[in-house]
Amino acid sequence: MNPNSLINILKPYKKGWIAINNKRKIVIAHSDTYDEIESKAQGKKDILLIPVSNNYFGFVTITCA
Repeated sequence: MNPNSLINILKPYKKGWIAINNKRKIVIAHSDTYDEIESKAQGKKDILLIPVSNNYFGFVTITCA
């Protein structure tokens, strides 16, 4: 398994939550709260919700099929 680096697509975001299309590795939505991002991502497939951080060192996500 090869890890995917999301550093470049996460750089522009300083706070809140983002929704990433897991297959295309692009940000599809950004919101200030989890409830908002969950609402924006609802019904979409292959989405990864990530809290925005200043430092993602050691941050690991797992996508389940």
